[in-house]
Amino acid sequence: MTSNKKIVFYHRTNVGSKEDYQPIGQILKSKLGNIDKFYIDDSCSGISDPFKRGSFQKMKKDIEAGMIGKMVIKDYNRISRNNEDLAKVLDFLRTNGVEVVICN
Repeated sequence: MTSNKKIVFYHRTNVGSKEDYQPIGQILKSKLGNIDKFYIDDSCSGISDPFKRGSFQKMKKDIEAGMIGKMVIKDYNRISRNNEDLAKVLDFLRTNGVEVVICN
């Protein structure tokens, strides 16, 4: 059975950082074969609530619509540096059947 769910990449850059996620995306594409969509929150603090970030909110809506099956991240601190917020996000992803792949 083939799934129509997308593989997405989520990344949060640091406040004031010019961190370039494009090389990471290219490496991941070569390893995973395809990344269907990138959700990038530029210049967001790692302690900010992920559910209040613009790109994360868009991704959340797509997850709730059943469009996403796998989320790729560089590492957990790209989601949040706050353990409680990270736990909430991971619970949300698990509840919605989204697999998390960490490529650091």
